[in-house]
Amino acid sequence: MYKRQLLALAGIFPLSGFVSKDAILWGGFEHYGVFFWLAAFGGALATALYSAKLLSAFLGPRRADGRPHRPGPVIVAPLTVLAVFALLAGIPGLPLFTRDTFFARFLGMPAAAPATAASHSLEVALTVLQSMAVLAVLAGAIRIFARARRPADPAVLASGFGIDRLNDWLFVRPLKAVARFFAAVVDARVIDGAVNGLGGLSMALGRLTAGLQTGQLRHYAVSLIAGAFALIALTVFFAGGL
Repeated sequence: MYKRQLLALAGIFPLSGFVSKDAILWGGFEHYGVFFWLAAFGGALATALYSAKLLSAFLGPRRADGRPHRPGPVIVAPLTVLAVFALLAGIPGLPLFTRDTFFARFLGMPAAAPATAASHSLEVALTVLQSMAVLAVLAGAIRIFARARRPADPAVLASGFGIDRLNDWLFVRPLKAVARFFAAVVDARVIDGAVNGLGGLSMALGRLTAGLQTGQLRHYAVSLIAGAFALIALTVFFAGGL
C-alpha cells in the first residue's frame, strides 16, 4: 500500500502523480520556457530521490528481531484511501497530451485549439525523457539506499535528530529572552512606573489641595473673591479678543 503511494509521489506511470507531473512540467515549458521546465524537472527528480529513500526503509535485509504486528484500522483506513486516490485520482486528467481532459469537460472549459504536430511530438518526447530519468533516479537510489542502510544510532534517536536543540535555539531561547526583557524593563519600569507615578502625582495633588483647607472663614472668603475676579478677568479678556 505504502509502495503505491510513494510511486505515485515519484510520478511513475500510470499512477496519479504521473498525470499531474506531466501536466505541470509541460504547462511550465509551454508558458514559461525551458528554464522553468529545468527547475521543475529538477524538483521532480528530487521528489523521486526522497521517495526512493523512503522506499528503501522497507527493502533490503531485515535487521530487527521479532515479528512486527499489523497496524490497526486507524492507520490502515487513511492509507487505503490514499492508495485508492494514488491509483485513480489521475483519471480526470486523461487523456494525455491534450487540454481537452475529462476534468476540463467537467468544469465546462472551452475546448482548446488542437496542438500542432511539432508541439505534440515535443510533449511526448519530453514526457518519455522525464519518465525515464525519474525511473533511473528511483531505481538507482533504491539500490544505493537499501544496500547502505544502517541501524539508527540510539544517541541520534534520543536527541530527536537535533530538531529539539534547533527548536530551542531558534524559538525557545529567543522567546525566553524577550519575556525576561518585558518582565524586567517593560512591566517593572514602564507599566509599573506609569501606574506608581500616577499614584504619586495624585497623592501630591491631594496634599497640595489639602493645604488650602484651613478651616478659617476669612480664607474661604478671600479665595471666593479671588476666584470671582479671575473669572471676570478671563471673561473680559476673551470677550475683548472676540
